[in-house]
Amino acid sequence: MTIKARKVGNLTVLTIPKEFNVKKGTEFEVKQRNDGSIIFKPKHRNPFVGNWFN
Repeated sequence: MTIKARKVGNLTVLTIPKEFNVKKGTEFEVKQRNDGSIIFKPKHRNPFVGNWFN
């Protein structure tokens, strides 16, 4: 599958295909490797931070 980066205002946007079933509002940690590849890793909530009972 190939996607294309596009410009939206001052941002460069990569669209995630619907088939990936990514929920709206999902946060990702992003890293770029030396070879130019970009890795998006879902950010997980730290169980030791915040109030989990509310």
